[in-house]
Amino acid sequence: MSGTPGPAVGSSQGDGAADAAMARGRAHERAGRLRAAVAEYDAAYSLRADARMAERLVRLRRDAAADPESAGPAVWPRSMADPFPGAAGPPEIVADALSADVLGGAILNHGCLVVRGLLSPELTGGLRHDVDQAMEARSRRARGEPDPAD
Repeated sequence: MSGTPGPAVGSSQGDGAADAAMARGRAHERAGRLRAAVAEYDAAYSLRADARMAERLVRLRRDAAADPESAGPAVWPRSMADPFPGAAGPPEIVADALSADVLGGAILNHGCLVVRGLLSPELTGGLRHDVDQAMEARSRRARGEPDPAD
């Protein structure tokens, strides 16, 4: 999805933009460009969400991931330069310095990367809560006491 907000959902401008994105997505899908189709359908969904589009996106994402034409590097794991040579302990950066090469190089060469300021304290607290709930649900299921609300 794009980082810039589009027209309001339900507006005629938003509907026109959603229709245009859908048309581009269908053209990409027919041509076998599944990742491009997903990007266009994502844009359409952000303007006009519906259950059928959500299901289509799930199917296309799965198909795109399995498509050898859209697979990742031929050599895996790929070799990446160490952005933190000689670092003792987990390397750390601020969020503004994060890039795919820095993250990949840190993970391949150090196993992790601490990114300070990436998430707000509120979001971090919410994520922590969600993980705790998921772990509790898993424990209930393992004990044979699943909760239908899980």
